[in-house]
Amino acid sequence: MYNFVTAVKANNDGALEAGLCPGTFRSVTRQWQIKNKMPLYGPRRIICYLYSIIAERSACPYAILKPVSFMATVKLSLNTEQITEEFFEDTKLLGIVTTVKDYKFCWNLNNLLELDFRINHDIEIRLKRKRRLYFFSVYEYRDPNSSLCHYLYNNLYDGEFLLPEFKHLDFLWLMKNDTVTDEYLEQVKAWLREIPGVQLITELTNEKIKNKDYLIF
Repeated sequence: MYNFVTAVKANNDGALEAGLCPGTFRSVTRQWQIKNKMPLYGPRRIICYLYSIIAERSACPYAILKPVSFMATVKLSLNTEQITEEFFEDTKLLGIVTTVKDYKFCWNLNNLLELDFRINHDIEIRLKRKRRLYFFSVYEYRDPNSSLCHYLYNNLYDGEFLLPEFKHLDFLWLMKNDTVTDEYLEQVKAWLREIPGVQLITELTNEKIKNKDYLIF
């Protein structure tokens, strides 16, 4: 199993900042994930894997980790199921079928509904399939009046689907970080019906999604 060396700084309040050699923490974790054919999750998820090790050494301002295997790390950390459950806690997910491209769809959302969706390259989903990398863009909008965050995933990239079980869907709209009432969800659906080119809107429950891990950043 491929090993890597990284270092993590643990502040007094327990927050974690990743970095150091070789290169940035992101590049190191990307290399590690690609080597092990793992979905390319964001650095925050990898930090979860290392958290228990860091906690043991938090008395020191810097915790330099020796090379460790993926399996050894998992035994000392939160498991994947728990991470997935926490990520999707109190979330709502909509599937959207439309005839327009992602940039045009977001332009319509922003201008017709007065939202502010912007592409966020830091949470872009990168998956390795068929011996190549696929990049699924994610657009983000944070409600200025609450802690609710909206994430719009592009479900298709160069003939490959982010969620293969939903090949008929073009976009996935995730709402998280705050309670989403049924009334608000119906309002969002009503908004979407006003967008030119939208043909179908459906709610996706966790039970319907086989590859939820691919949505985690």
